[in-house]
Amino acid sequence: MMKNRRLLRIPIRFLVAPLLTLFLALPGSNSSGGGGEGNLNSDLFGNYLFHQIGIDGSGTVFTSQVSITANGDGTGNFSVLRDSSGAAGASGTFTYTVSMDHTFTVNNGSGTDTGVLSNDASLILVVDAEVTANDTDGESIVSIGIRKDCSSPPLLSGTYRLGQIGVDHSGIPDLIESKLVEITITTPGNGNFNVLKDSGGPGGFGDFSYSIGADCTIVVNNGSGDDFGIVSADGSRFVLVDADRGAVDSDFEIALIVGIQQNNNVGNGHFVGNYWLGQAGVDSTFPANLYTAKLQQSSAGSGSATTAITAHSEISPPGPPTGLTYTVDSSTGIMTLSDGTKTDDGMIDAAGELTFSVDTDPADGTIHFNSGVLY
Repeated sequence: MMKNRRLLRIPIRFLVAPLLTLFLALPGSNSSGGGGEGNLNSDLFGNYLFHQIGIDGSGTVFTSQVSITANGDGTGNFSVLRDSSGAAGASGTFTYTVSMDHTFTVNNGSGTDTGVLSNDASLILVVDAEVTANDTDGESIVSIGIRKDCSSPPLLSGTYRLGQIGVDHSGIPDLIESKLVEITITTPGNGNFNVLKDSGGPGGFGDFSYSIGADCTIVVNNGSGDDFGIVSADGSRFVLVDADRGAVDSDFEIALIVGIQQNNNVGNGHFVGNYWLGQAGVDSTFPANLYTAKLQQSSAGSGSATTAITAHSEISPPGPPTGLTYTVDSSTGIMTLSDGTKTDDGMIDAAGELTFSVDTDPADGTIHFNSGVLY
């Protein structure tokens, strides 16, 4: 969404179209079945729009937008609407099982992925962080979905912070980059943006336009191409994907973007409970260009928290939990999180259900993007 040229470049292997495995679902174990004893499959029901970033088995980083329908009985179907590697149009079925704690497993025939469903079932986070014998697609992916809960177009208003991770294809070699962006809605359908932090170099600013449909979908344009996404029914959060690689998008970028509206109902005590996180990033010590990971973050709301990596596409076993300190600004919801060596910039929504954080400092050879769902 917010683009500009980059400086530091991290190699990415070029490839032809990645094989696409789009698993979108919710909590459970690896089986199907209705919402009977031992599962909450009926909680996952309706139409969702998923947005993902991942890397395929041949080293190509891709982004995609996927429509899914969950039937509430452990079965569903998906259709790839947009894909940066050319896999748009793919479709298929999946099975899922939602556990009693709203974690879940989902399988589309080529691997089992895990995720979490928010308490009201409006948010889904799915991570494929396995490159193992039980996962034959060779991909690792982070997917974020919002349910289509609208009967009329949601309204955007005020100021939002955005976290994103993506790839800049404008130079050789390609650059994986993370950004922290602030946008302000100026009039209905228009706004301005300011790139506050960018792992690839100096930030930028400018204007954009947008349109929102009655089905919660949104299209955003800042003059260099369209980004596509979905807005929550109350307008407080959205997810976007840029899945055009230059053909109709002159910025030559692809990206996964999460936006959260600033709010004054929060403080340190608002970040409390257990959060299930999906992480996508780059670490110069790993052989892959992009890694994905599942994290468990727990906070008592007192300014300290713990984070444990429960699965990682490049590390096995992942490692012990680490301690964090954090602050949540009570007038905006803006967060900072520190492990004592690096500080991430982030955001939490007014409901305390959705968070994101980004590391945009590449000095140590690492950057990342996290998105978390309370469960």
